Amino acid sequence: SVAVRLDVLPEQPIVPFASVGYDYWLWQETWTGDGRISGGKSGSHFAYGAHILLDVFQPGRASRLEAQTGITDTFITVEFRTQNVGEGQEGLTFSGDALTIGLKLDH
Repeated sequence: SVAVRLDVLPEQPIVPFASVGYDYWLWQETWTGDGRISGGKSGSHFAYGAHILLDVFQPGRASRLEAQTGITDTFITVEFRTQNVGEGQEGLTFSGDALTIGLKLDH
């Protein structure tokens, strides 16, 4: 996967990003009665989103966190991802979209 972040200013409040990459999924399915199948599927993904800097809302706390732990920046991350895995191949496909929200800590 290759990612690009548009982080150009100190303490930039919103940092947009995008990534693209190759995927290979290994899978296995087992069911009662001695049934089992497995395999692998290839594909790709594209994602984009933004990191929202939380330090600008509580600068005093951010400063204490950095002094005590070494964490320089704290972000809420929102990402939308589209993946195409197994398309045009026989059998299962693992394609879909995902919206994720998380916490990013820069050390």
